[in-house]
Amino acid sequence: MLVLIGLGICGDLTLRGVEEAKGADEVYSETHTGILQDGWLKKTEKTIGKKIKILGREILESGFLLKSAKEKKIALLVPGDPLAATTHHIHLHEGKLKGIETRVIHNSSIFTSAPGICGLQNYKFGRTATLAYWRKNYGPTSALEIAGENTKNGSHTLLLLDLDKALGPMDAKTAFFQIEKMEKKLGRKIIGEIAVLSRVGWADERISYGKIPELKKADLGKPPFCFIIPGKLHFAEKESLETFRA
Repeated sequence: MLVLIGLGICGDLTLRGVEEAKGADEVYSETHTGILQDGWLKKTEKTIGKKIKILGREILESGFLLKSAKEKKIALLVPGDPLAATTHHIHLHEGKLKGIETRVIHNSSIFTSAPGICGLQNYKFGRTATLAYWRKNYGPTSALEIAGENTKNGSHTLLLLDLDKALGPMDAKTAFFQIEKMEKKLGRKIIGEIAVLSRVGWADERISYGKIPELKKADLGKPPFCFIIPGKLHFAEKESLETFRA
């Protein structure tokens, strides 16, 4: 059996998650789809009474877990909700094809927590986009183009920032620099006001709202960050965002 267990946005297991992890023969986790608070690993190991082995992306996608799950109960702890990233849905799909029992224990996700803490309505969001680090000969503008289409339609955009293994999580001011370069490359202004969310759900969570020139001067907190680019705002949404103005 393979059990996918969400760690939520902070690294806190649900009661069901604790029970499933305690009953597993082997417990693994991964950190390439999200970042959790410092100390989450030791805290979780103490809670479930088991050692947790961190798997790299290559091993995670190699079929190792399903092979082990044929004979044992395997638990994989995943940042956020286990199915927020399509990476883990593949395990469910292949498990069903191979006759391996699978189970999912859901938890909080940035996809619902970020809009909620800003007072924005979930059903008014368009496509989510990820702002990837630019590299030599690689300068995609798709994230901003998606945001532009959403705004044109009156929809909000959740913009996730890159979690590159080598470069680390993208900070807000690096993201601003890239956004300005992207707008220049596209030849048009796309972002007006923007909400910057730092460490959503953590003890030192911080939310700032305003225009990029103003936000560059503010203390925006620490990574991990995500941005929300608002579309057409209901008056209640606007009032909520104004409470975070930098």
